[in-house]
Amino acid sequence: MHNNGKHGNDRREMCMSLFQSTMLLLAVSCALLLVGFSARDYRWGPWLMMLGIVGAMALIGWSIYQMLPR
Repeated sequence: MHNNGKHGNDRREMCMSLFQSTMLLLAVSCALLLVGFSARDYRWGPWLMMLGIVGAMALIGWSIYQMLPR
């Protein structure tokens, strides 16, 4: 029986949007690390690097939490 793929694609679209948003947040974290490292001589440079590290670690933690059995 064919259901025109309506219900099967909803989950796939949600997963892809979750994947894309995760990659976007990871790219922002990496950009913060890059800019912070480039400006490490200024007072705000290390703070940007710390913000990038915290963002990347939060994404890793969230991904691990999502994979845990419920």
